[in-house]
Amino acid sequence: MSPASRLFAAISIVVAGAPLMSAQCSGYDSVPLWIWNPLFYQSSLSGTQITDLAASVSGWNNAQTALTISTNPYDDIDVSVDNSITDLGDTYIYPMAPYTGCANQYDGCGVCRNSNVIAYVDIKVSTTLIATEAAAYTSWTADQRLTSVLSHELGHALNLKDLGGSPTNCLQTSIMYLGNGAYTCNFIVAQSYCDGGDVNAAYSDAYFEDWDLDDPDFCGYCNQGAC
Repeated sequence: MSPASRLFAAISIVVAGAPLMSAQCSGYDSVPLWIWNPLFYQSSLSGTQITDLAASVSGWNNAQTALTISTNPYDDIDVSVDNSITDLGDTYIYPMAPYTGCANQYDGCGVCRNSNVIAYVDIKVSTTLIATEAAAYTSWTADQRLTSVLSHELGHALNLKDLGGSPTNCLQTSIMYLGNGAYTCNFIVAQSYCDGGDVNAAYSDAYFEDWDLDDPDFCGYCNQGAC
């Protein structure tokens, strides 16, 4: 079983297992989802790229209230540069089953850690392709374009879908537009109406375990039997 992937391309896109949507908001996949909050990320980015990532994370934290994303070496989301990829950014979602030792096991809170539960996410960006594309749009810098790509990919990390077409209402739009959609309304971070609304809806009924540094998982280890 391969991880679900979301591929953000400048011109065309292929998304495994998820149709493109033409509505103003992208919507979300019902599974897999995160079951703990907050989410921690780490990255191997450097220089102004770190600031760009922080801006994209802040955008998501401001746009929605369901989840908090913060930096920590105990990473749920890993962000790195990979100039060998053929898209501006790729996101790979790895569910608990089959990618962890907790696959299909109950934890102490009775949650089944199966393929419906996200274990971790890898985000890769091509700074080479991003800089090339940014040069074609003189109103944006490479850092602004990187921020928008990271914002888009973080949306996939939260399980939002891609959005086809072009924005028709810049007050009710989404960072999940493909290609040059974000240029139309000139924004580079998640938007509260669509992006925040979709995340809030996706996680409105989710069962959250409370993770923190002192007690990484108060629900205990996944040794409570098969599920």
